[in-house]
Amino acid sequence: MTAEQKYGVVVCPKCHYPRGIKLGTKKSSCYHCSYNFTVKNLKIFYMTESEAELSEAVGRLNAKLRGGLEEYLEFLEEYENVPVGYEQLEPHKRIAAKLMHIPEPKKRLERLAFELSVELNEFEEADMVKVLDELGIRGKRAENFMKSLVENNIIYEPRPGKYRIVDSEKNMD
Repeated sequence: MTAEQKYGVVVCPKCHYPRGIKLGTKKSSCYHCSYNFTVKNLKIFYMTESEAELSEAVGRLNAKLRGGLEEYLEFLEEYENVPVGYEQLEPHKRIAAKLMHIPEPKKRLERLAFELSVELNEFEEADMVKVLDELGIRGKRAENFMKSLVENNIIYEPRPGKYRIVDSEKNMD
């Protein structure tokens, strides 16, 4: 272990969930099952000096152990083009940043409805227009997107002027 490698990934001996730890600590506890364990007795699967890299390594190992590594790698690839620091953007810009890399209009539209529902729960046409404007889609084309979402049963209107996604499971794919 070099001086730069401050963090490591281990697996909880009780519940077998991966966890990031600060190297050099003698004991740690699992966030998943609260089990206290001695670090020196565990295999360190990955070492790094970066907390961001640690987080990704924990996610990769968790996905691999749970049989979903391919899905996890697809997820990472999907968000690869999202600008660093987008979390601090206002919601409409953040959603647009997530959608920029989706080339297929239908998938982009479904994802737009999903992201608006996640961010705002209920959203208005103006919210969709703001996101579409960020994506460079304006005017009649933007109006057609909203109509298409309602007509294709992707969103519904629980109250006048307020919209929600119909089936979040279907639209998350």
